[in-house]
Amino acid sequence: MKRPAAVIDGVARALRPGGRFVGEFGGKDNVAVIRAGLRLALAGRRIDAEALCPWYFPDEAEYATRLEMGGFAVERIERFARPTPLPGSMADWLETFAEAYLQAVPAADPGREELIVYRVRPGETLWEIAAALTDSPLNYRTLMELNGIESPPRLRAGQDLLVPVRILKDRPSGAGL
Repeated sequence: MKRPAAVIDGVARALRPGGRFVGEFGGKDNVAVIRAGLRLALAGRRIDAEALCPWYFPDEAEYATRLEMGGFAVERIERFARPTPLPGSMADWLETFAEAYLQAVPAADPGREELIVYRVRPGETLWEIAAALTDSPLNYRTLMELNGIESPPRLRAGQDLLVPVRILKDRPSGAGL
């Protein structure tokens, strides 16, 4: 639910005077690995996954503040890890809970450029990455443009870069996201 104030208001209206609200729901970092995978896969298609995210997963402080603003007296709020095995396949889970992401993926387009995602290592420069991965170190310009990097290129370790398959030294068959 992306409208927490409306939810809190609805709970307050449903309670009797002096009633107690006990809730359980996903908090900060809920489905973080799945969200990271969706971000990477959609970035390869130049789709902003965060704009599509249907979920709201606050940390304890944020939700306690929202509850208090909604008239609740927060006695206790906590977040804990509770890994939950999927009862079926990931595809089934995505169809059930992540439909917004799936609907954003366009139908197969034979003219669409295939991309891979490369994660920057500490100390790497765009020139070095282009020289290592692509046909020419001069492809650093293509990488800058594709990834919206301004000159001079400043990279940080862990940053994900999109790289067109067409300029790779070793082009994998069936590559793409």
